[in-house]
Amino acid sequence: MRLIDAEALIDDVKDRYCKDCNRRKGIKGGEYRIIYKIGEAPCKACGVGDMLDELEDAPTVDLPYFNYSRKNGKSMMEVKKYFEEVEDVQESD
Repeated sequence: MRLIDAEALIDDVKDRYCKDCNRRKGIKGGEYRIIYKIGEAPCKACGVGDMLDELEDAPTVDLPYFNYSRKNGKSMMEVKKYFEEVEDVQESD
């Protein structure tokens, strides 16, 4: 498993794909230039915009699960199941 810095990835994607996007350009004051901000109307119909929305809404990993997983060489699902079992035992006491 890899952890990524989602904010850095989003900024990188916006810089590479959105910065000079032709969909954001239009005629304003007789000149052809950027008239939409990133995330406005044309981005709603864009695959890159959809991917950024998915990334921003993606679930995050709970840090205790991750730390336990790294120390014990177990998958995140095994660790999550272990923690759920521990919580169930504690609640029944």
